Amino acid sequence: MNPPFKPLLSIGVSYIVDTCPQVAPNVLQYLQTILDGYIEGKISQYNAAAEYTKYIGTSLPLQKVTRILTVSPQPLKSIKEYPAEAQSFLLMKKTRSWSEIEDIRLIAGIHKYGLDSWGTIACFVGNSRTKAQCCQRWTRGLDPRITKMHWTPKEDAALLASISKHGIKSWTKVSNDIPSRSDVQCRYRYHQLISGNLPQHDSLIAQSPSEKPIISNETDNTPKNIIENSNLPPPSNLQASPDRSQKDKTPTKFKIPSIFLLVSQAEHRTVSIE
Repeated sequence: MNPPFKPLLSIGVSYIVDTCPQVAPNVLQYLQTILDGYIEGKISQYNAAAEYTKYIGTSLPLQKVTRILTVSPQPLKSIKEYPAEAQSFLLMKKTRSWSEIEDIRLIAGIHKYGLDSWGTIACFVGNSRTKAQCCQRWTRGLDPRITKMHWTPKEDAALLASISKHGIKSWTKVSNDIPSRSDVQCRYRYHQLISGNLPQHDSLIAQSPSEKPIISNETDNTPKNIIENSNLPPPSNLQASPDRSQKDKTPTKFKIPSIFLLVSQAEHRTVSIE
């Protein structure tokens, strides 16, 4: 049985990969465990930051998560509270881009209320955001489960099978059958397929007799891809990720520290790993 999806933890893991794309899979798993303990209040920020700095040279991913956890409970002011000129300008626009603080408040609201309370989340975000806007911002832009990589033949097959079941007007239901794709991605891909207007990369895959997709020049930095494609040692030999300036140097090896050691540490004490 798969563990329950934790939005903030998943966002935090994406921050780690963005900050350190070459992070070893065993280090990533360890830092994810540290992050989970920090979010749950079992590990202090001080101890968690020390581990992040030790293994990836920075605690930036942790700082981003901390900003989400400590966001003000006061929602952003509504458009009605803006000056008249600003109100007119905003109301004339068909769409409003999301600001960084709105994204932070949205993630914080999801962490606090879950993925089924969009009305409550919208009130938490403020700035006159609606529940539909909040839901769409998450499912189409912020959800780290959504991939931006090329469509695979298996995904195309799943898309067509879902469309045959739900039709071409229920894209949310279609995307629910393909967890790594948003409703907009599914609709756009369907129109590509029926029009024959496929990207060159997809045409090459379609012509290939092998089921294995052709490797793109683009790098997929998702945790899943890093783990599957890594030739690094297994987790029993935890390895700190090298700095970019030290690519040619042999990275330092460490023993895996016990997560229970960190949990039991007193506040504001540096973790000591033998």
